[in-house]
Amino acid sequence: MSDIEDIAERSHELLTRLSGDYELETQLGFTVAQAVAGRVRGRFERVEGTARLDGDDPSQSSVQLTIRTDSIRTGNKRRDQHLCRSFLDTAGHPLATFSSTRVTRLEESAFRVAGLLTLRGVTKPVTLDLELASGLRFHGETTIDRRDWQVVWNAPAEAWGLFVGYDVTVQVDVVATRRPRQAPSGPVVAGFETKGQ
Repeated sequence: MSDIEDIAERSHELLTRLSGDYELETQLGFTVAQAVAGRVRGRFERVEGTARLDGDDPSQSSVQLTIRTDSIRTGNKRRDQHLCRSFLDTAGHPLATFSSTRVTRLEESAFRVAGLLTLRGVTKPVTLDLELASGLRFHGETTIDRRDWQVVWNAPAEAWGLFVGYDVTVQVDVVATRRPRQAPSGPVVAGFETKGQ
C-alpha cells in the first residue's frame, strides 16, 4: 500500500468514527467595508446549531443553524442598534436560519456545504467551504451580497462612494460536540430492553 493510500484509509477510518449527531458551538463573524472606518468587523453572539455527520457518505451529512439577529455586536452600541433596525429588521425577523442541502467532500479534510440562508424572510442559496482542524473544529468563510436578502440600506459618503459595502464576508468557526445516546425507555436485563409493565 502506498503512503497516499495509507493516508486516505486512515482519513476514512477517522471520518467513520466521527459519524453521529452533534451539537454545534458556533462563532459567526462578519466583515464589511465601511467608508469612514475602513472595515467593520462584528459577530452574532447567539447561534444554535446541530449536525448529522456521516463519515462513510458525507453527502448524507446535514447542518442546521439558528441565529438571533438582535445578538449582533460590532463594539459600538449605536451602530448595533442601527444594524438591528435598518439592516436586519430584528423586530419583524428575530431569527435567521441556515439549512444545508448538500455536503461534498473536496479533499481529506475539506468539505463544501451548500444550503439555504433565510434572512429578513428571504431565502437564498449559500455555499461555504469548511476545513476540518484538530479534534472536531471546523473553519470556513464565504462572501455574500447583502442585497440578495433585501438588506439594502445605504447612504452616499462624499468622496468615498457608498457608506457601507454590499459584499459581506462571513466567517464561521464551529466546535462539534457529540450528542449522548438516548437511554432505553425500559429496564435493561442482560443486554435486552424489556417493556415496562
